[in-house]
Amino acid sequence: GAVYKRIRKDASGHKQQRAEVRFDDVAGCLRTPGGGSSRQTILMVEKGKVRSRLLSAREAARLMGLSDQYKLPPRYNDAYHLVGDGVCAPVVTHIAQQILALILKVREPRLALAQL
Repeated sequence: GAVYKRIRKDASGHKQQRAEVRFDDVAGCLRTPGGGSSRQTILMVEKGKVRSRLLSAREAARLMGLSDQYKLPPRYNDAYHLVGDGVCAPVVTHIAQQILALILKVREPRLALAQL
């Protein structure tokens, strides 16, 4: 599973830290590692034992669609910041192919998808 720390206001308006825990194989939103609350924690529960670790910068890069050959900065915070500040390449490609290309074709028929 995954644990993601969040700051939420309680009923009286005071900020409190909360942990969102997921076991549905869906990663939370990747963000820059400001203040430590943006780092995702992987939670492993096996044979009655619970272990946790931070999501690695390489795992975060994979979630964003970067290949294992993509060179990340050597320091964890720098690499995680780079990934957390980015956009998911496969999602942007899909939007360009499925939505933006159609809009451009309507406005300018001679523009082909290859020119995006």
